[in-house]
Amino acid sequence: MDTITHALIGSAIAETAFRKKLGRGAIIAGAIFASLPDFDMLFNLTGDPLAMIKYHRAATHSLLLACIAAPLLGWLTWRISHKKGNIILWSLLALTAIFSHDLLDLCTTWGTEIFYPLTNKRYALDALPIIDPLITVPLLGAFLLMLLSRKLQLRRILALIVLCWCITYAGIGFYLSKEAITLARRVAPAGFKISKEKAIPNTGTILLWHVVLKDSKGDFFSVFTSSLSGKVFAEKFYQAYSTPEINKILNSDKLEIIRRSANDLILASKEKHHGVITFIDMRYAMLDQNMTSIPMFFFNVIIDRKNQNILRVERPMPDRHKSGNLQVYFDAIFN
Repeated sequence: MDTITHALIGSAIAETAFRKKLGRGAIIAGAIFASLPDFDMLFNLTGDPLAMIKYHRAATHSLLLACIAAPLLGWLTWRISHKKGNIILWSLLALTAIFSHDLLDLCTTWGTEIFYPLTNKRYALDALPIIDPLITVPLLGAFLLMLLSRKLQLRRILALIVLCWCITYAGIGFYLSKEAITLARRVAPAGFKISKEKAIPNTGTILLWHVVLKDSKGDFFSVFTSSLSGKVFAEKFYQAYSTPEINKILNSDKLEIIRRSANDLILASKEKHHGVITFIDMRYAMLDQNMTSIPMFFFNVIIDRKNQNILRVERPMPDRHKSGNLQVYFDAIFN
């Protein structure tokens, strides 16, 4: 999720279990610890168009590496705090705060390498969007009250309540994702044999879902569903476009990271320009003014036809001007 939410959860963990023995600085430390895994975003500054795909939610989000980093962070914080508290408590704070980050990101749809380096497989529970006010706002409110209140017991109760709410809310999102897939299955084309399925919550809410179904032929069927009305709309069928050349490119080492990141939910589109083949990450989509689904993430593969080599891979930014306004999404959820 967003870094602000991670930092607030880290502060809530510190308030609940560590502030009494480690002091007020534990709140700041908890926020910093919980934000640390996202320093992998700095790789975007390298100019590599695939940096987000290669590095985000990879090694820095590993539960195993967190166990190694936590004692080092605990010792460093103990020294910075002039040896207040003890190293074990600072290390436990670091460990729980980093774990909270990794596990919360696991609840989203991007995919997180939580078991790196044992495996680079990306896991995703598809329960939460990356940004959701129903998690962030209660956390922020509790954080401000914790700063204003002088009563230790009240602060701990507030922190515990919002942490329990985050866990409960993630459970609700997980349940709704399964319901969205069930709705999509009911309207899938006749004879569509599902091999993969995924439900993605719309940015900002778990009340609107984009569901992608893939069949054994490589074709895709996608819909949007509302968790409130149970309606299914923006139904769209995508027929696989496959050639020996496209299959060779898709299975090449250079596209392995894209294929793995997208959980093989990749669709090749027909070549519009000579030497450029576009692959679409089918997981993410927007709604336009006509309530029609528009894919968001594209990868253009530039081919050297003469030598049959991949020259480079580009990731154009989505044209968000084509996306519908808030009214479109409001109607999709409530109508």
